[in-house]
Amino acid sequence: MKKFISIFVIPLLLCACSGETEHKYKHKYKYVETIKQKDLLGSYYDESDKDTVIIQALNDSIAYMEAYQKFCISMKVAKDMSAEGMEFAQIPVRFALYNEEGEIVLPYIPQEVLDSVEAHIMGLETGIKEAASNSKKERQQPVDSNMVKNLSALFQFKKDEFDPDGKTWIIPKSAPRFVDMNGMFCYFMQDNDGVSNFRIQIQYYADNWLFIRKYQFAIDGKAYELAPGRIERDNRNGKIWEWCDQGVNLDSEKQIIKALSNAKNAKIKIIGDQYHHIRTIKQSELKSIKETLQLYNAMGGVL
Repeated sequence: MKKFISIFVIPLLLCACSGETEHKYKHKYKYVETIKQKDLLGSYYDESDKDTVIIQALNDSIAYMEAYQKFCISMKVAKDMSAEGMEFAQIPVRFALYNEEGEIVLPYIPQEVLDSVEAHIMGLETGIKEAASNSKKERQQPVDSNMVKNLSALFQFKKDEFDPDGKTWIIPKSAPRFVDMNGMFCYFMQDNDGVSNFRIQIQYYADNWLFIRKYQFAIDGKAYELAPGRIERDNRNGKIWEWCDQGVNLDSEKQIIKALSNAKNAKIKIIGDQYHHIRTIKQSELKSIKETLQLYNAMGGVL
């Protein structure tokens, strides 16, 4: 899989940036980035869109990869400015890509590819290889065999028999079986090097579209916000479902997982283009998230 990622990412980025292809063979796309910014009182302004950027690319996939790269660069700049104490830095929330007909562009690109682009841009000097190396070092924690034994019965271990690295997805048995169900759960990956890629999946199932933009959490009286990098959508027989499958990489995302894992009470506000939906997170969901994080840590993971 690591070889596949490198082979897939590099040509896409090179093609997206190449000046050799005649413009007449390219399509024009509009990249729109949404940001928020602190005011003088330390609160955040309402979200606003930055000026549209035109991307020229041969197809939707190449355009989306270039757009995702731009968004990761914006996140890196905001992170660096924050580290330098610049409190008024613009915080990127999400991005959207539109084709020449004004339709939103959401091609299928493997999540491993997007995660590798993000890892490369967010400060790793030698890119994907160093990201993998650092990840291995982080996973070199003592394994709690007793905890692993006690928790394993609560999880499914779905091994990819064709993956040379022995990739196995570890998913709670209590997780929704299909995406056309309301729910929330965490899961992670194990391979020959240990465990990594801790993730959260949030699913919304209803009669009407929300066109989800972000999630807000109220956890034991404290507020959090999660801006998903990508939202998937589908529908059938008058029902719709929207979901995100998000890698937990940023500090803000890790804080949410840890808060949920220790929560007594929690609600989620699912915010769309015009409307929102609020629901109480079930105690069974909170318990599952806690158990998933415990197993991840017991198997040597660090979050």
